[in-house]
Amino acid sequence: LTSLLLCFSRAEGSFRDIVYVLEEKWPSAIMPMVGDIEPTCVAKAVDLFYQTTIEPLVATDMEDLTPDVSLSPKCLSAWHLLARVSERSVQEGAARGEFGALRTLIGKLAELYDGETLQRLLLATRKVAIRSLEDLACTLNRRQESQLKGSWCMLEALADQDKKSVNLSKLTRKRSFSLSF
Repeated sequence: LTSLLLCFSRAEGSFRDIVYVLEEKWPSAIMPMVGDIEPTCVAKAVDLFYQTTIEPLVATDMEDLTPDVSLSPKCLSAWHLLARVSERSVQEGAARGEFGALRTLIGKLAELYDGETLQRLLLATRKVAIRSLEDLACTLNRRQESQLKGSWCMLEALADQDKKSVNLSKLTRKRSFSLSF
């Protein structure tokens, strides 16, 4: 499923329908694997989440992000995945597990990667959240709506990490990074 998503995320035209279905199904199929009792399954879930979501977000140069700049297809796909998690987090039942899985995945990534990766993730999320607020003045298209929902979902998951072992506030102060909007 992840290989298809990564392959088709660059697709244009009629293939976008396939990508939409893959983005719809991926969070519920892959992300909950982080809660498995088998360590190799957990490690694979973390790796796949990093490839599909974190890597495209931290690889994007958010300093130059303006409403006129388009994000890469992989970066857009990452925001679409996070938007699906956000949409399902308000539902009852098993779908709520996706946001719990997101929090767990962020915690696992914080253990594995350096502070710079988290800082770049926070910067990307902050920048897109600000841009999404600016977009609220007009009618949102699918891309803008996904960035709005996805960025705020990621901010909530990152804020939850701040309450746990990963203190993002200390990290941002240590690196002179402003969290202000």
